[in-house]
Amino acid sequence: QGAPAAGRGAMAGVGDGDDLSQVVRQRSRSRSWPGLSEGESELDDAKVPGGGKPSPALRPTYTPEQRAHHRALGRLVLVAWAVAMGALYALGKSAGGVGVMASWPQSSMVALASTAGFVLFNVMAPALSRAVWRGFDALDESKLKQGLWVNTLASALHSTIAAVLSCICMLDYMQHGSSLLDSPTWSELPLATVAISLGYFAYDTYDMVQTGLYVKSMHIIVHHFTMCTVFGLGLFLNHGPLYLVYTLVCEINSVFLHLRTLMGMAGYMMHDAAYQAVWALLWLSFVTTRLFGHSWLVFYLIGDWPNWDSGLLFTVGMSCLLVFNVLNVQLLMDVFARFSKDRIEMAKHARRKGA
Repeated sequence: QGAPAAGRGAMAGVGDGDDLSQVVRQRSRSRSWPGLSEGESELDDAKVPGGGKPSPALRPTYTPEQRAHHRALGRLVLVAWAVAMGALYALGKSAGGVGVMASWPQSSMVALASTAGFVLFNVMAPALSRAVWRGFDALDESKLKQGLWVNTLASALHSTIAAVLSCICMLDYMQHGSSLLDSPTWSELPLATVAISLGYFAYDTYDMVQTGLYVKSMHIIVHHFTMCTVFGLGLFLNHGPLYLVYTLVCEINSVFLHLRTLMGMAGYMMHDAAYQAVWALLWLSFVTTRLFGHSWLVFYLIGDWPNWDSGLLFTVGMSCLLVFNVLNVQLLMDVFARFSKDRIEMAKHARRKGA
């Protein structure tokens, strides 16, 4: 890659045949983050689990016609989300108005929290992007770099919020509940937590589609579609909401996944102490919340089968949990590949430094 176009983001001393990421790694930079000057940026990570190697399909500039097509698909996603929420609301009403639908304050809270989640991430991520990193304006948007940064930052925000709320909910459950099937009558926080995440999944789907990031990330679109379906059913039927909250505990790991991606885009490498710390926390949280946590939930659900009133909902829940565990294995391989690449780059850096 050559350097960004001339202007505020141009980098002095980068030739057309030079690789920008290599130049970033070789140049000195401030140790504080945000710390790179404008233009010193790289695209190390596409929108793939674990921040793997960027796909070449994300790099070419989209034509105006393609961008218009993506924006049209984005609007279609918004319409589909509104229709789906209406259908789920109607399904909840037809099911006898159990739980959420039996109370207008609760049902309105779910709708408002979900919508607030959508608006929150749509507004906050672009606004914060320039605040957390001075190099944001220098990113080449024609190659989706700004869009990728904003999308990843929004994901990091959601992961932080969901991780905190889900942990509070589970601690509360340990004091008041006896089964994950219990309706959380002692608190509306579990419903709000799931509703906010539902809004995020809708936002992320919309953002990835309208920016074109979905082209090589269809697995994430499928994941979000599955989550919207399961979370929507769980909310509007008020069946097993604590199961849904428990699945969000893995967002603790997602915080470090997204933070590592952002730091990689900002030029951090394995020899940086902060970057190493993020990797260590990433691995620790991955094993505890994803591999152990989701596996344990499968066995808990099997043992909880007699308490489920609906065989259909149990089947849907079990199927989704099995899919999540398969995706966790795929994510593990992606993360390990990224980790191995970072280790190799650290060794190369050490050899250059010792030469």
